[in-house]
Amino acid sequence: MKPKVVITGGCSYSQFKNADETWPKFLIDTLEPDKLGILGQGAAGNEYISRSVISTVQLALDEGHKPEEILVGVVWSGCDRQLYYSDDDSTLHRAHTQPMTGWEEFIQNNLHYLNSFPHVGKMITFEDYQGRFSSGSNPHSSSPMTIRNSKNMGFYTLNSHWEDELTVGYYSKYINPVYAIMQTCEHILRTQWFLKSHNIPYFMSEYDFDVFTYMGPNNLNIYPNLNERAGISVLKTEAWDCETSSIEKDQARKFIEDKHKEEMLTKDMHPEVSYLYDMIDKDHWLPVRDLKNWTKEESPYEQRDPNDPHPSSEQQEDFTKRVILPFILEKYNIS
Repeated sequence: MKPKVVITGGCSYSQFKNADETWPKFLIDTLEPDKLGILGQGAAGNEYISRSVISTVQLALDEGHKPEEILVGVVWSGCDRQLYYSDDDSTLHRAHTQPMTGWEEFIQNNLHYLNSFPHVGKMITFEDYQGRFSSGSNPHSSSPMTIRNSKNMGFYTLNSHWEDELTVGYYSKYINPVYAIMQTCEHILRTQWFLKSHNIPYFMSEYDFDVFTYMGPNNLNIYPNLNERAGISVLKTEAWDCETSSIEKDQARKFIEDKHKEEMLTKDMHPEVSYLYDMIDKDHWLPVRDLKNWTKEESPYEQRDPNDPHPSSEQQEDFTKRVILPFILEKYNIS
């Protein structure tokens, strides 16, 4: 049985147009559905992934597709990645934007720019997918982005290592490790509950180890008292190499390592988080730790660039053939 609709979501590990080809391409090429939604966005957090997936599945249902005709695949992103929504045009000038160039043209011709994003607010046909993406490059990552409103791209991606005004202000006031992990659990649960309520076949996985482990922020603009809490400079600055002793560096590394160990336990031990994590139905998750770990430990293929953490096209194809396709065949008789 083949699904008539395939919808995929995630971050750059699931972004259709990227430096490397990713698992949605290999899945779609194998299944050849009538309609598809390709929703992966570079640097996207789990709130955007959840919202975009739910929106697109609802579009498929509204078009009259039966739940059993739809297949959804989601590879979740890092819990420290956040989302901010604004209808105010001035927000654009306080935020980190991507791509970094061409934004004056974007502001002047918003709708034209959206033509580069065929998955926004709609699904595309398999024939359009083959024709549109058979040659040339198309941008498939943007901040801000939209989900349904073609006249306003109001969703701003926030990453903890960015230093724009919007990001720094948001993280310093509203985000901490426990809350970030709590939010990710809720985004996943909301998506699962929605899909289950319609009996829609789906699979999920983690892109890397930090879906439930908080790895940011890492700059003093966001946590100005971090050095004070550690009792030592824990953040690398221009003076780090020349003014910081080896003993102090070891102390800093131990502080950071201890913080990460503490955060790794949050999903299992924190009373405001663990019950949420325990409700996530892992029966619908791929039988791997995460995509990155599998491609590193199990795939015979190498990364395209050792300095780029993203799995190579060969690794992504291997992951699709050896993990995703056997899973959906066994669970849903999809082939």
